[in-house]
Amino acid sequence: MRTLILAAVMIGLCSPIGCKKAEYKQLGYGSFTQFQPAGGKFIVQMPGKPKEEVLSEAGNEVVMYHVQEPDGMYAVSYSDEPIPADESASQIRSHIDGTFKEFLRNAGATLTSESDITLAGKFPGREFKAKLSQFNHVQHARIYVVDGRVYRLAVIGAQGYVASPETFTFFDSFEVTP
Repeated sequence: MRTLILAAVMIGLCSPIGCKKAEYKQLGYGSFTQFQPAGGKFIVQMPGKPKEEVLSEAGNEVVMYHVQEPDGMYAVSYSDEPIPADESASQIRSHIDGTFKEFLRNAGATLTSESDITLAGKFPGREFKAKLSQFNHVQHARIYVVDGRVYRLAVIGAQGYVASPETFTFFDSFEVTP
């Protein structure tokens, strides 16, 4: 259910009214600045000041920060999950895959690619790309598990928006902090 709410929020934030003008990114709006929320335990570059959304489901809180632009949106979220510290990489991968595949089902999306990734050379993660049936958008997402905290980074929008170099500025700038 939590994934359904998160999917609805992430897709709902990028409505057809708010994601139209292709010239927006081409004109250079949305320069990236460092964002480090209190308690988030991460730093990331985002194209503007993010809005915060807090969702709660079954006693588990998901905190999401997002920046809406005319062609799409950037979002980073985290939640503390009951993932044992001694879980193997394959167990963590199964957890991440289950979370993302539930999102795909709930969003009516089709997976187009997936791969294993790591953060800082030691934290397991997965990278996904999907085609969203709603609004003819795509999503590029990375999910990491760091000490029981699940971080989700996503860029959602028009194909050209999501495929832009700015997506990698966002993804590659992400770091966990103590």
